[in-house]
Amino acid sequence: MSAPQPPAAAAENLRQAIAAIDTAKREEATSLSFSHLWLEELPGSLCELTTLERLDLDFMSIKRLPECLRHFPRLHRISFLCGSLREVPEGIEHAQSLRRVDLTDNFLTAIPPRLTELANLRELVLQHNSITELPEHLLRLQRLTELSLSHNGLTTLPHWLVELEELAGLDLMANPIGSFPDALTHFRSLKSLDLARTQLT
Repeated sequence: MSAPQPPAAAAENLRQAIAAIDTAKREEATSLSFSHLWLEELPGSLCELTTLERLDLDFMSIKRLPECLRHFPRLHRISFLCGSLREVPEGIEHAQSLRRVDLTDNFLTAIPPRLTELANLRELVLQHNSITELPEHLLRLQRLTELSLSHNGLTTLPHWLVELEELAGLDLMANPIGSFPDALTHFRSLKSLDLARTQLT
């Protein structure tokens, strides 16, 4: 758990975030980064940038995303790299246009239902976390083509993964997986499967 910021540091991070939004508005930017700004929530003025296509929230302690993300029809990518996150931020389910979510190198132990409410998601990157099992609500992501789960704590794989009918890439490297369900040998769409550094190799 990260320690609270001193008030002066929190105020400076907020000032920098607002300045970044103002610059993005002037330049009509399609991408915006708040990386290394230790904020728990984003400034309200972000809601004016409805043409954003990419939002980087890396190295942050973000806990909540604004509801206005439902009005960002072009927002296709969002990243939360190295954020010390123990939970997926609340409100991510509002960003229904997302096609790629990257949560690499956090402290996630589970995949919450809010993440699987993103019906248009194509790529889900969960490398370097502490996930030990895959929940069946992943089946809501029927457009998913890439699932990266390397360097987690998975020991088994569910047979229902084969029901993700568009999944083409599955990265399971460096998980303590000891068995591979027979059902997964019938994965018609799967083109790339990485089982390196598991108990299967």
